[in-house]
Amino acid sequence: MTTVTVDPRVRARRIAVRKEQGHRRLRRLVLIVGAVALVFGALVASRSSLLDVDRIEIYGLDRVSLRETEEALGFQLGSPLVTLDTGSAETALESIAWIDDAMVRRSWRGTIVVEVTERRPVAIALTQPDRWVLVDPHGRVLSEPLANPPDLPRLSGLRAAPEIGGFMDADSGAALAVVQALPPSLHERVYGVWRDSRGELQIGVDEGATILFGDDDRLRAKVVAAATMLDHLALEGVEAVHLDVSVPNLPVVRTQP
Repeated sequence: MTTVTVDPRVRARRIAVRKEQGHRRLRRLVLIVGAVALVFGALVASRSSLLDVDRIEIYGLDRVSLRETEEALGFQLGSPLVTLDTGSAETALESIAWIDDAMVRRSWRGTIVVEVTERRPVAIALTQPDRWVLVDPHGRVLSEPLANPPDLPRLSGLRAAPEIGGFMDADSGAALAVVQALPPSLHERVYGVWRDSRGELQIGVDEGATILFGDDDRLRAKVVAAATMLDHLALEGVEAVHLDVSVPNLPVVRTQP
């Protein structure tokens, strides 16, 4: 019978290797268990009332109702903060016709702050016969058809305005640019902006004056010329005139018949 003798030093090395392998397996197991615990903890925390929406503060509302705003947000009190999508909430708010810009911020203390900037109506435009809608400087339609519209410049001789939330066609751009450029003192006196049969822009002023702007070039300069001439004519007691500022540095005044 043959007896195999193992060198004690070899045996010691084998035992050391086995122990090191065991330690490595143990460390991997600890890491895996730790990762699972972290994931589970995050899931539990996301469902915990400590990370829920406890308060919603909304600022900047005037025309838009609180209810419409809350519905657009897509979350409510008690919703989990971790899964709340502020970007989607801002996009949904800006889809409301009256809202120009929205910002949604969250605090991990459970408070959501919503700040909105509403659009400003500068004119009214025809959408149906005898039905007018409010429009902002960019041509966005802000209202349903109004039977009794407010006292704002009326845009006519243009394509009909679309439904609320839509934008007017490009042919309204110059008319809106004129309205936007009017100084406050003149804006409140202008009752209409239209294109005539030749496609040229004209505006009507409440004293009976009409102002020819001509083509769509140099609109701001034409507005300045019109306002200056009207102020000068008012000092002289002249109101019912036809003013041509199609060449803004050479305005022409004709007395109405």
